[in-house]
Amino acid sequence: MPTGSPIQPPPPETFPQTGVLSGMATTSSTTGTSASPASLVTALGGGSGVDMTALANNLAMAQFAGRTKRLDALNATLERQISSASALKSQTLQLASALGDRIRSGDLAQRPTVANPAVATATTAAGVAAGSYTLEVTRLASAQTISAPAFPSRTSAPGAGTLTFRFGTTNGTAFADDAARPPVTVPVASGATLSDIAGAINKAGAGISAYIAQTSGGAQLVLKGKDGAANSFVVDVAETAGNEGLSALAFHPATAGAERIIAPARDAAFRLDGLDMTSSCNTVGNAAPGLSLELIAVNVG
Repeated sequence: MPTGSPIQPPPPETFPQTGVLSGMATTSSTTGTSASPASLVTALGGGSGVDMTALANNLAMAQFAGRTKRLDALNATLERQISSASALKSQTLQLASALGDRIRSGDLAQRPTVANPAVATATTAAGVAAGSYTLEVTRLASAQTISAPAFPSRTSAPGAGTLTFRFGTTNGTAFADDAARPPVTVPVASGATLSDIAGAINKAGAGISAYIAQTSGGAQLVLKGKDGAANSFVVDVAETAGNEGLSALAFHPATAGAERIIAPARDAAFRLDGLDMTSSCNTVGNAAPGLSLELIAVNVG
């Protein structure tokens, strides 16, 4: 090679061509590791016979079992407390109701006072303030009580006919009928005894009670009405012809002897705080606003 001649690169190597390439083929590599579906199934135990869903559930339950147990215990405690509170509320309401009844009308209620409790007792209505009153009872109410003449025994038969009771007021020997009260008639059959007659009168519902009193003089029919002057009565008799004798049981103040009148029909009379008052019975309602009295005895003056 002559000195100073430039160095020429060798000519490119020539390769035989067997065909025409339609493109360039390139290859690349990845820098990480990607698991295939088959490897994931294997890792999760696929094909091993283990129920992986149940296993996962059991693991989750085991993880939260302690917390669940504590929550259940707290829930049970809360339910017991709610039940106890409900029972306490119910008992408190019952106590309040019972106490309220005792305060309103029971032994804890305020009561009015009567100067002499042997004469009367007093009560007040609910919500009415108790007070102190002066009371003078001049007369107690009474029911008309009469007796028939004496017979040998209670089995004596005084006769047959009818007994008619008329009601009204008596003033001395005068009797005034009460037009608002119809008479009551009691039939007496032939052969009826005194006891039979007393039973028939009681069943008649006339407001008169009858009984036989065995006195020193014999058996006597006793008739008793209701308390109050307006409950006086007379007894009219209609005898059956041929079976007389029932007229012995008749009664009228104008003709009857004083020995037959055991007690007259009278109203109660009393003074409350100095004011004169009357009552047809000894139980006096609303003697003063909300005040009721039970008259027991007389204390004149």
